[in-house]
Amino acid sequence: MSDGETTRGRPNDQGVAAARAVGVPVHSTQDGTLDVGGQHIPVPVNREALRTIADDSGGTAHEATSGDELAAVYRNLGSSIGYTTEHREITTWFIGLTLILGLAAGTSSILLGSRLP
Repeated sequence: MSDGETTRGRPNDQGVAAARAVGVPVHSTQDGTLDVGGQHIPVPVNREALRTIADDSGGTAHEATSGDELAAVYRNLGSSIGYTTEHREITTWFIGLTLILGLAAGTSSILLGSRLP
């Protein structure tokens, strides 16, 4: 999330280079509001910077003047944004942890068991 001005984090050009390096296009929308305690505070953006970020990363810049237009933008983007579910085997972690705990219990039993009356 950005308003186009770099106040924290990496500068825009570094962010664009990182996005391009991994093939992630950046899409931008203009102007919004921040809801603070039920009060809507307008958040102006640097339109030119956001357009440059979108263009340089292979994305698109959108201007939404209403909530309906913004919802339409996100509906259109939703068809091109996705994710991949990747299953990973973690059984070996549990087996390893069990072995370590078993060895620790056995070792402490041997060390402490001979000292008890």
